[in-house]
Amino acid sequence: MASPTALNERTGSTSIFTAPNLNETQSNLRICEDSVGSSTIPIKKNLDDLYFIYVKELKRVPTDGSVFPINDDFFEGKFLPLFHTGDSKSELAREDRAIEGNIEAGHRHTLGTGKMFEFQFQGRLKKRPEGTLWLAFEIEHPVKITPLRRAVLCTVLNLISHRAGPGNFHYSLGDDPSLLTEIDVRTGNYERPHIALPLERAVDRLTSTEPGMPLPTLGTHAGDDLSESCDQDFLGWNTENTYTMALWSDQINFSLWNVLNLPGGIRPFGISSCIGKLPINVVYYSVGCRHNSENDVVGKRYGQHLQGDLDVYAHYEIGNVLYTEGGYTQRYIEYESAIDRLEEIDMRLVKGDIDASSAKALLDPQGWLLKCNRSLEKLMSEDSWPAVEVLSLT
Repeated sequence: MASPTALNERTGSTSIFTAPNLNETQSNLRICEDSVGSSTIPIKKNLDDLYFIYVKELKRVPTDGSVFPINDDFFEGKFLPLFHTGDSKSELAREDRAIEGNIEAGHRHTLGTGKMFEFQFQGRLKKRPEGTLWLAFEIEHPVKITPLRRAVLCTVLNLISHRAGPGNFHYSLGDDPSLLTEIDVRTGNYERPHIALPLERAVDRLTSTEPGMPLPTLGTHAGDDLSESCDQDFLGWNTENTYTMALWSDQINFSLWNVLNLPGGIRPFGISSCIGKLPINVVYYSVGCRHNSENDVVGKRYGQHLQGDLDVYAHYEIGNVLYTEGGYTQRYIEYESAIDRLEEIDMRLVKGDIDASSAKALLDPQGWLLKCNRSLEKLMSEDSWPAVEVLSLT
């Protein structure tokens, strides 16, 4: 992830903002040995286990190097996530052979760069965010940790916050759910565990292209080597230009769900050792827009990113079925399973192979289907699914 100190190179009608990595001295480290999973796990299997969910529509973003189109209330454009897969044991064997097929596009892109993942976005904002546009990584609720580990974690995060400067880094270990009142929960008067940075400082590359000018190509390394200091800082977001952004890290391997390449000889360790079996939420938001004009300063509790004060523009979730449980990843899996069952029962009903009572017993034997998720309710209300009608039978 980039340093909170952004640089701006302005050339003609395209502005390119780059930020050096917080651990520049570690950027050329070799890929360390993974401590989670077997070195013989096939690439495709790693990607099959990895889920990147677009929460608004409960859609799975491709992890095979394919572009995911986005067109919501805030952003219209494309998203391309690229993931490094495998580990150092299998790395040398792959470097010398031609990698064919789209399934390994992310691995091919990251070979030789040290990157474990790269997220590329390109598109136009439909509305200008009020105040700071934050990029946050959060989990649903706090994880129990020892007082010593909590103190160490707070010390590290405070150092990062101090180095970043005021307004350039925000974190919280989250509010204890057992201490929240019913009103707190209903009004969102609590923080989830998170780290957040202004988006323009969080990304490693940000290019602003005026209308009519050629755009950078997604899926390439164009701009990775830009490092010249410039006189101007980020000029702010607008709804006219097209933004091309890239965020990457050499220390988080989502396909194997571990952390590696740490300085000081620290051995790789699993992400689950820090956050348990919770998936990771990636959220873009502004703070306090609905409560005051001094955005990001005054909320229900001064200076905090309370859930009730967030104006969320985009929400994704990263899960890995080998290491995480619950969240939107589980909802998506259940939804897809429900669709398969509906299609099967619907076909048998149309053919007359079964009657309504038998269909209900096959479709929802334990009542799990109706509890699957809210997205299923819309599907089940459509007349085009005869099988759905049996759910109302007693």
